[in-house]
Parts: sequence; C-alpha cells; structure tokens
Amino acid sequence: MQTKPHKYPRMNHGLRRILVTLLFTTGPFATASAQMSSLQEQWLAQAQSGNTQGPASPALAVETAPASGYLFSLVNPEAQSIGQTLANKGIYLDGLVDGVLSAVPAGGLRQGTVQDGEVFFGTDLDMKQIAGIAGAQMHISFDERYGPNPANYSGSTFDVPYNYGPQNFFLSELSWDQSLFDDHVRLLIGRINPEVDFDTSNLYGQFVTEAVNSNSIGYYYDNGAPVVPITSWGGRITLKPTADTYVRTGAYQSGDQSYLYNQTGSSHGFQFGSAHASGALVPFEAGYQSDFSSDAYPRQYDVGGYVDTSTYREPGRVNTYGTDRSAVYLQAQQMVWRANPKDKNDERGLSLFAQAFWSTCGAVPNTAFYEAGLWDKGPFAARPNDSFGVVFVVAQLSQSVEQGFIDQLAPHGGGHLASSEQTLEVNYGYELAPGMEMKPYLQYIQNPDQYGLGIPNPKVTNAVVVGFNYTITIPSLLGLPSLTRSN
Repeated sequence: MQTKPHKYPRMNHGLRRILVTLLFTTGPFATASAQMSSLQEQWLAQAQSGNTQGPASPALAVETAPASGYLFSLVNPEAQSIGQTLANKGIYLDGLVDGVLSAVPAGGLRQGTVQDGEVFFGTDLDMKQIAGIAGAQMHISFDERYGPNPANYSGSTFDVPYNYGPQNFFLSELSWDQSLFDDHVRLLIGRINPEVDFDTSNLYGQFVTEAVNSNSIGYYYDNGAPVVPITSWGGRITLKPTADTYVRTGAYQSGDQSYLYNQTGSSHGFQFGSAHASGALVPFEAGYQSDFSSDAYPRQYDVGGYVDTSTYREPGRVNTYGTDRSAVYLQAQQMVWRANPKDKNDERGLSLFAQAFWSTCGAVPNTAFYEAGLWDKGPFAARPNDSFGVVFVVAQLSQSVEQGFIDQLAPHGGGHLASSEQTLEVNYGYELAPGMEMKPYLQYIQNPDQYGLGIPNPKVTNAVVVGFNYTITIPSLLGLPSLTRSN
C-alpha cells in the first residue's frame, strides 16, 4: 500500500556531526558554565534596556529568552553582541537540534527502541532594514532528519514521533513575506508549505505524536500537498479585519508525491519544478485568535477546510485513481485558568483544546479525526517554564483502507482490523535552560492502524510507547534576537 511521505527528512551523518560539533565546542559554549551567574545578570541588564531586540516589523514578534526558572543558562554576551550586530543590519539567525528516543516495551509489532532526530537552520531577513521595503521579510531555511521508522515497532503509522520522515537534506522554505495596509493584509509566496498556516495551533507542537504535531493526521494524510519540511510553489493571503480576527486562504502545488522524488526513488530536497503536479490544494480558514497582549485568557476558535484538485491513487486499491478531495474542520482552544491573572508577564496557566476533522469528498485514508487535550504552562511555581500536556486522539480509517486490509489478509487465512485508532499521550516538558528542553512522554495506542506497513497482523491490538524528546533552540539558547513571522 502506497503511503504519503512523512513530515520530516534526514541530514547525512557527516553534516549533522559537523553542526553539532560546532555547536558544543565553540568558545561561547566552552566558557558558558563557568560564567553562568554573571552572564544571567548581564542578560537581565540588556533585556531591561532593550538591547536584545532588533527592529520590529508589523507582522513580526521579537522573541527574548526569560532569565529565571532554569537550572542554568548558556546565554552569552559575545554571541548576543554578534547577533545584535546582524539584527541591526536586518539579519536574524535561526537554528534547532532535536531528537526523540522512543521505545515499545509492550504490544505493537515488536519490542525495541529507535531514535529519530533533526537539524534545522536558516535566516530571517528584515527587508526594511536591508532594502528599505516596509513590512517585508524573506525566510530561508533548511532541514534534515534521520532515523528509522518507529511504526515498525508500534504498528502505528499515524502516531510516530513528529520528526520521523524522508531521508534527505531539504530546502524547507524560500519565501517573500509582506505585510500591507497597517498589517491588515499579509502575503506569503515562494517555496512554502501549507501545514504551518492551516489546521494548526501553537499548542500542537507541545506533543510528540505526529497525530497532533503540527496538524491533524486527516489534514496531513488526506490531501496531495507536500508535508513539512518538504515544500512546493504556493502562496497564501491573510486578511485581518481586526487584530484578533482573520480570514486566510491560499493555493499550493499538489499531486502524486512522486514529483518530490528523483528517478532513483530517493527524496529530492531541492526540486523546483512543477511538471509532475496534477492540481492544487486550496485551503481556507477563518477565526478569532488572541494573545496575552489583548486577552487575559487567550483563545483561538476557527473553522476551515480545503479542496484538492490533484489526481491521486485511492488507498487500498490497485490502479484506481480519483481527482477530487475535500475536508472541513473545527478547532477551539481556551486558557481557562491563570496562576496570576493580575501579572501580565506571568503566562502560567491551564489551556484546553479540541478539534474535529471530517473528509467530505474522495477516497482517503482518514474519514474523520478527533482530538481533545490540555496543556499547563508552569504547573509548579518553582518551575514556571515547565509544562504538562495530555492529548487524546481518535482516527477513523476509511472503507478503502479497511477493504485493502481485508484483501491483504485473505490469502493468509483472513482476519479483521479495527476501523479506528485511539491514542493517549502524557508528557512533561522540563526546561533545563533557555532554549533547552527535555520532555519525557508516555503513549498508549489502541488498535494501531498498521497503515502502509505490509501485511497487517490482526493480533496487534495495542502498543505502549515510552521515551523522551530533547529540543535545543539556538536563538533562545544563546540569547540571540529573533524574528518570528505571524500567519
């Protein structure tokens, strides 16, 4: 059974080794531990004077690293000075190293442990500083990931860790980002991906399972557009009648996923052509979204969907093709409790979220997807930057997939697999330092889908997955100024 490529590709071990070696052996890192206390004081002084922030643009938020509630800090004045010099010229550096160690001690297809990882790096350019173009930015980034398929252990293709994927070095974005009319109109065009702008939430990235991070698996599997960090030609427009309301749509190259691969079948990370695209993905979304600057209890409510006109092979069927797919979804999240609602700088609190996704046209892997969960920022006063998350998801398999399983099992004595998969994840994000997080997690998967994993095994009815996720975000780690574009 042919499956859509996973969200994330792989870096060759040589390049990964070079980047990680540079990260942990340069002068700033070698001296950081001995200078920890004094560096935190210097960082606080700079933050209070505003020296850590570069020039702001209407559609960009400037991020700075908190200086308390951590075990230690690697914020370095030398790195800050270099970062600020670049920011004054409109150049902002970005980078991330992460990994997921996952083990299946019980259930699944077999027991064992696998590790998947990622190296991401790029730059954001403020074109007002560089060329005098107000409200304009460019985003250039690259991504490479590594590791075997964890689904070969758990039996769940839908619930593998978020950073498993095609094994290659990818151009993950090359775009022009333009804010117009006092930020009431936002345009983005270039080599981009629709997943970061639609059917997503800032809370979804707090979980390890791919079923939530960063979209629902319905949006991810049921259309023909490329998946993060693979990109294609596209564009999107966001209209903001008010600061908290928006209407967003776009159009993205879509079609048989073979257009992303070279003739040898390996993933092609710099494919700029469009000859193999057979149609377009046109998503849409409208909603209300607030943050702490305007709302004591931030919330997000939206409705969206898409139409995909590309040709695709129907799952579970041989040489059967369709041309039209569509879906709709609803999302809601709301902060319901704050530890200190009178302090605007204290963002600790509990948020609830939920989503429902339905396929409305086409033969697709998932006919419906539902999720609900909670995320608590700063569950303990002494650890204000930690987090606690719980999410429960249900994925409903389509009749095409179920029939495909029956056909596969028929020559082997027959059998039956459940028509839906349920997953529960619980995790705790422990912030070691600004930009450095360790997140142990536990997952229980009922009825692993076994989608695209060969002949299914009807005896596999559950899987227990335990592990941890580590994330190192370079700008926060070193205290560099950074620019984060808004949707």
